[in-house]
Amino acid sequence: MAFVNYNLASCASKLNDVKTAATALERVLAVDPDYRDAAELLAKAYGANGESRKIHRLTVPTKTVALTFDDGPRDVTIKLLDLLKEKNVKATFFVLGKLAAAHPEIIRRMVADGHAVENHTYNHRDLECLSDREITKELFATCVVLRSLTGTRSLYLRPPGGHVGKRLPTIADRFGI
Repeated sequence: MAFVNYNLASCASKLNDVKTAATALERVLAVDPDYRDAAELLAKAYGANGESRKIHRLTVPTKTVALTFDDGPRDVTIKLLDLLKEKNVKATFFVLGKLAAAHPEIIRRMVADGHAVENHTYNHRDLECLSDREITKELFATCVVLRSLTGTRSLYLRPPGGHVGKRLPTIADRFGI
């Protein structure tokens, strides 16, 4: 799989199709983060400058509440989406890749309703206990699922339990996540 997607990325790059190249490289990293120079090529395709977009506080002109939800989607998420729609409220959902793959219709509904859908890793494992390779696979396995369902790149990550740990910042910075 890595070989095929790496070659697809190479062809897409030669045609200046950055989105297809990035999509293929995400699939490479989801299965083999050490495959050739795929990580460097993806960071370049993303336009990453070695810094992540850390958001701790935003300055906004009016009082604002940001609603975020983690760990889904699950069957109960449909009721939540109905309520948010009824109240005309938008939220950001940090979803697990394995659950997004199991409930693609819910992810598509989130997007159709105008919500943001972002990365909460694939299996909700404690990233502090994983190697760089395993962390990269967790991140990009979810990126692959989300891109296939939303058509866009996942820009943000909320680590499980909020545990950033020692290795995650370096990996996230590498890809501008």
